[in-house]
Amino acid sequence: YNEERTDKAKEIHPRFKLINNGDTPIKLSSVKIRYYYTIDIEDRHQLFYCDWSDIGRSSVTGKFVKMSSSSQDADHYLEIGFDTSEYLEPGSNIEITCRIGPDNTVGDGNIFYTQSNDYSFNSSDVNFKSWDKVTVYVSGSLLWGSEP
Repeated sequence: YNEERTDKAKEIHPRFKLINNGDTPIKLSSVKIRYYYTIDIEDRHQLFYCDWSDIGRSSVTGKFVKMSSSSQDADHYLEIGFDTSEYLEPGSNIEITCRIGPDNTVGDGNIFYTQSNDYSFNSSDVNFKSWDKVTVYVSGSLLWGSEP
């Protein structure tokens, strides 16, 4: 779900709960989560912040990717990865609280994203929901969700 659910936001605040519903452990370093959005403010460098995770903030990585083929509601995605040797055991889960924001070290910081035109944005739910507009890849293969 999105912690910040307004149309205009200074930062995008996705929260994730990654659940292993299978019967074998999954090496977290092989997992990638993608959150799709329109950058809206392409003239500013994007920053990723992991505010909290069950496995520690320093184990969660974020990479911004400009899509080679964009759509009306997605031209970039945030790819979350894991820099850890830990496994996600069957029946277990981890939570990730993170933010996407522009580098506001120059100027007054009054720059906003328009979230309503973002593919992965969920404006209604206030708790975790099975949301197929966020994708999960394991070892490069799509395991969950629908790409834009």
